[in-house]
Amino acid sequence: MRTETAEKLLTLTLKLSIEAESEDISKRCVDMAESIAVNMTHKQVELCKKAALAAIQYEQEYGHAG
Repeated sequence: MRTETAEKLLTLTLKLSIEAESEDISKRCVDMAESIAVNMTHKQVELCKKAALAAIQYEQEYGHAG
């Protein structure tokens, strides 16, 4: 998987895990995120975490894009 694709996928999966409607869905997203992150550097994973949190904060302040 290309690095850019993995970073986007990890960011979205982390975002979904935070916003999940149930603990079960959140856990499944976390499991997916862990399997994506296994081949990434610590720095890449940390940037994805920050991006996911920033996206959530943006949507809370300005509404969902689209």
